[in-house]
Amino acid sequence: MRNFLVRTALLVTVLLGVLVAPAHAKVWKGMTPGKSNRAEVVGRFGKPTKELKDQGECQVILGYTNDEKITGARQAQFCLSKEDRLVYIIVFPDVTLDKDTVKEAFGEEFKKKLTDDFVVYWFFEKDGLVVFFDKDGKEVQSIRYMEGKTGGKKTE
Repeated sequence: MRNFLVRTALLVTVLLGVLVAPAHAKVWKGMTPGKSNRAEVVGRFGKPTKELKDQGECQVILGYTNDEKITGARQAQFCLSKEDRLVYIIVFPDVTLDKDTVKEAFGEEFKKKLTDDFVVYWFFEKDGLVVFFDKDGKEVQSIRYMEGKTGGKKTE
């Protein structure tokens, strides 16, 4: 019973944090890849715990770690381009999410892939979502939100 309640709470947390935006990207906590900017991120979450500059495609990465302002994440990273647009968000959930929970939240239209280190990930191409699993391939390690190819269904 406790497992069912925890799983239900996790699914609700994931669903509340995710909506589809007109730019065909999943919205997380009100931030939309391809649309949101630094002022919106900082306005919503406050000063970042860490800020990294010139990180490849990211002009800057705003990092928030163990921050009470971001419920559901033990860490969140916001990559901003030199044009001050949100390129992607990486979320490290503060709760355990398994494959069934991911399927309930995002559906089953994904491509199963492997990283160079043989870590399993699911790529939801149309929604711009990548879910990385732990080395055993059972629990979510992180979720990357970015612009999708064709958009997706609204998730509430």
